Amino acid sequence: MVLPNEIWMEIFAHADLRTLYAASLASRLLHATSCDAFIPHVGWKNPEGARQHILTFWSRYPEKCKRMRTLSMQFMPQPKGQAIPFEAHREIFTSMAMFGGLVEMVLCNITVPDSFFVLLNKLPRLRRLSVRQAVIPRPPETLSSPPPLESLILAFLTPRHGREHAYSPYFLHLFPSTNSIKIDWDPCPHGGPLPTTSLCSPTYLSMGDDHMEFTWPSNVYLQALSRFDLNNLEHLVVNAPWLTFPPFPEEYPTHVFSSKLPRLRTLFAPLEMVFALVRSSSALTSVSVQGGILYTERALRLVDDLQRFCPLLTTLAFTLVLWDKSVVWDNSVVRSISERLPHLEALEILYHQCDPACTSPCKPSQQLCASDLSKFSNLHTLHIHPFPPVAWEGFFLAPPPQTPGHRDDFASTPCAMRLAVETLTGSSRTLERVRLAYDHDASQTWVRVEGEWKAVEERHMDIEWSSASILSEDLRYVM
Repeated sequence: MVLPNEIWMEIFAHADLRTLYAASLASRLLHATSCDAFIPHVGWKNPEGARQHILTFWSRYPEKCKRMRTLSMQFMPQPKGQAIPFEAHREIFTSMAMFGGLVEMVLCNITVPDSFFVLLNKLPRLRRLSVRQAVIPRPPETLSSPPPLESLILAFLTPRHGREHAYSPYFLHLFPSTNSIKIDWDPCPHGGPLPTTSLCSPTYLSMGDDHMEFTWPSNVYLQALSRFDLNNLEHLVVNAPWLTFPPFPEEYPTHVFSSKLPRLRTLFAPLEMVFALVRSSSALTSVSVQGGILYTERALRLVDDLQRFCPLLTTLAFTLVLWDKSVVWDNSVVRSISERLPHLEALEILYHQCDPACTSPCKPSQQLCASDLSKFSNLHTLHIHPFPPVAWEGFFLAPPPQTPGHRDDFASTPCAMRLAVETLTGSSRTLERVRLAYDHDASQTWVRVEGEWKAVEERHMDIEWSSASILSEDLRYVM
C-alpha cells in the first residue's frame, strides 16, 4: 500500500532525528518527504558548514525559515594557542535573524560577535538558550525586546582577550524573570563591578562544573548565591564532582549565610553548604549531600541540624566514605535518623568502603536492625549499599579496588538477596522499594507487589534525589 505524502509528513513530524535520518536514506520518496521534518531542527558543527547551509538553502527558501524551532551551533574547539577573531562569526549571527520562530538555541565553542545581543531582540519565541565555552563581548545593560526565556544555561564563558578585569561575560541580568538557571560558578568572577541589584530570581538554580577545583567550593558557591534574588528559589543543585572521589577533601566551615530561602524545597549540595543553608529554609522537603562524608560524627551532626531546622523533611540522601565499626555494631547513624527524623519517606545511605575490622561476611545493609526501621512511620524507599560504579563511569574514572573480604558469593545469590530484603523489612509495612548491598551491581531495585518482594531493573542514575547524582551534561567541559 502506497501512503500519500501528507500522511508520511504527519508521521515524520512526530519522529526523532535518528529515525528521520534513517528514513531519509531509505528511498528517494522518503528522502523527499522527510526533508521538511528536518527543517525545525538544525545543527551546525563548523562555521564553514553554517555559511554554506545559509547560502545554498535558507537564502533560497526564506519561507521555510519560520519553521525552524531548534538551532545548535557546536563548533570544534580551536587548537591550543590559536585565537579566533572576535567578529569571525558575525555574518552567521546576522543571518540568524531570519529564524524568528526559534524556540531553542545552543552555542558552544564560539566567539560571539557584538551582534549577538541585537539578535536576541529579534527572537520573540526563544524559550531555551544555552551558551557554553564561548568568548562573550561586553553585554549591554538591557535588551530592548528580550525574549521570554524559560531556561538559561551559561558555562565556561570568558570575556574578550585583554579585558578580563573589565566585565563579566555572564549576561544573566538581561533575563531577570527566567525560571531555570544553570551556571558553572560565580557569574561575577572577573573583577568587574558587582551588580547593584540581583541578577535574576529563578525557581530552579544549578551550579557546578568538572573543569575547576576550588579549595572550599561551598564558600565559592555561597558567594555566587548572593548574586541572586532567592525569594522564589525552590530547587537548588550544587555539584562539585571532585568532592565525590578520593582523596575526599574536607572543607572548612563556611561563613554564615544570612539570606532567607522561604520557598526552597529541594537541596543537593556539599556538606558544608548544606549546614549553612538548612538554617535559612524551613520549607525543605528533600536534602541530598554531594560528596563523601569522612566521619560518622559529621553525619550525626547533619541529622541533628535537619531535625532542628527542617520539620517538613521527607527525603534524605548522603554518602559515607567509610562504613565504620560504630555504624556496623550499633547502627548509630540509622538509629539517630530513625529517632530524630521518623517521618522520612525516602532514605539513602551510600558508602565507599567497609571497615576491614568488620569480619562478618554480611554487608552493612544486612546488619541493620529491623527494630530501627520500624520507627519510620512513612518510609517507603530505602537504599543502603556501596557507591554505584556508574557514578565513576560518568566521569570516566575507574572505581577503586574493593576492600578485601568485601565480596561474598553466597550473599550475592538471588535467594540470599531476597532473604536479606525480607529479613530487614519484616517489621516495616510501609516499605515499598529497597536497594541493598549487591543491588547496585545488578542495577536492580526490590519492589513490594501484593506483599511479595520482586527485583526490577532500575538504573541508579535515574534516581534523581541520590547523593551519587553526576554533574549535568550541560555543565561539563567539552574537549
